[in-house]
Formats: sequence, structure tokens, C-alpha cells
Amino acid sequence: MKELNDKLSGSVQQGLGFKIAHIGDDFLVATLRMANNLNPEQQNLREATLLMTANTLVAIAAEACIDTQTHNTKTTEINISQFNATLNATTEGTLTAMARPVQLSADAQVWRFELHDEEDLLLAEGRQSLLVKPR
Repeated sequence: MKELNDKLSGSVQQGLGFKIAHIGDDFLVATLRMANNLNPEQQNLREATLLMTANTLVAIAAEACIDTQTHNTKTTEINISQFNATLNATTEGTLTAMARPVQLSADAQVWRFELHDEEDLLLAEGRQSLLVKPR
């Protein structure tokens, strides 16, 4: 876990408190502290945070499944459904994101992800597709 978190050193994600919290046999979990000083007019910042969190988590998980000395990944599509009624009610606390692979092959990966608040309410879910390419 430390190695994965070290990859974020100096990044925007690290500055926002993003960290890998758990590595399972077929999943990866990250946490991020939700800002508590956003007002309803700043909803787009919450939505962007969800997208950034999902994209970062999947990118880290995808790289963990390949030999990064010889290959890299490139996102081809990300689809996220955000549940704004829940998101509007969540103004602070810890955001938890989980990613699981749907398909892992030599040339492509597909991942599912979910984002929950501290009370385990679903804030967003989606899928991300990536190409695996030789360096």
C-alpha cells in the first residue's frame, strides 16, 4: 500500500488527502476527505472530486495489474452516474471509493467503481475502460 500511495507524492490527489486504504484479492479501496466548507453553489466541485477520485483509483488499480516496465494504460472511456440527492446531502466526511475489474486482458481492461460517503450512502458508480499498450 505504501508503494501505491508513494506514487501520489506531490500530486493534487495527495494534496486533497487521497490515499489507498485497502488492497483486496480483486479490489482496491481509497479514501478521500470531503471538503466541509463548500456551499450548494459549489456542487460542481463535489462532482469533479468524485470523477477525479474514481479515475485516480482505477488508474492505480490498472497499473497494478500490468508490468509497468513494458506497458502502460490509457483511459478510453469513463462513465459515471452521480446521485445528486445523496451528494447534496453529503457535505463533509470521508469518501470511500472501491474499484473491481470486470475484464483484464493483455490489451484492455474494464473496471467498475463505487463511491460512498461515511454512512455508506452511494454517491456515484460507473465504469472505466483502458487500453494496455506497449511502451
